[in-house]
Amino acid sequence: MSSNTCIVILSPSVRGSFRNACADGFGADGYHLKANVPYIFCFVYRQNLTVADRETYYAGTLSHEIEETIVDPHPRGESPNPEVADPCWGNCNNLWRSFFDNNDNYIKSVEDIIPTDLAYSYYINAVVQPSWARISCPTTETIPDYACAYPPPTLEEACNGRLETIELLREEIQELEREIENETDDRIRQILIQQKRDKETAILFYRHEIEILGC
Repeated sequence: MSSNTCIVILSPSVRGSFRNACADGFGADGYHLKANVPYIFCFVYRQNLTVADRETYYAGTLSHEIEETIVDPHPRGESPNPEVADPCWGNCNNLWRSFFDNNDNYIKSVEDIIPTDLAYSYYINAVVQPSWARISCPTTETIPDYACAYPPPTLEEACNGRLETIELLREEIQELEREIENETDDRIRQILIQQKRDKETAILFYRHEIEILGC
C-alpha cells in the first residue's frame, strides 16, 4: 500500500448493531486518523444511498472527514493544523452545505435544511474560509455566514493560495528547526521532528497539486 493511500470505511449504524468506540469517544458520526496511512471512518444511517443524499444519511459526514484529512489526517490536539470543516458543520452550532451540479459547478451554499426545490447533483460540508480556520469548536464566537458560504476559488486564486501556503509552511519548518535544535527533552523533540516531517510532506502535496493545476 503506497504512502499516499487513504482508507475510507463506511459502516452501518443501526441501533443495537456494530458501533465504533473511537467514533463514540469523539461523540461524532465519523473521524479521521493516521496509522501507517491516513484513514477515515464514517457511520451510514440507511441503505440505498444516492449521490444527492437529500436525506442526509452520509454525504455531510463523509465530505467533512475527507476535507479535514486532506488538510491533515491527525485530529485536533495532535497537530497544529486546523480542523477546516468543524466551524461550518454542527461543531460550532451551525451547519452549511455547498451544492454543485453534475459538471462540478458551484451552485450555492445553504445553512441547515436542504431546500426541496433546489436542483443539484451533490453537496459537501462547507469548508471554512482560511481567516476563520483557527476557530476551535465548540465556541461562543459568532461565525459570519461568509466564512462558510462562498464559491470555490478561481484557478489563479487556487494557484496563488497554494504558493502562499508553501511559503508559510517553509517559515513554520524553519521555526520548528530552531525549536528542535534548542529542545533538550527528547520526547518533545521527537514530536517537533514529526511536525516538521508532516509539514514537509504537506509541501510535496501542494507542489503536486500545483503541477496538476498547471500553475
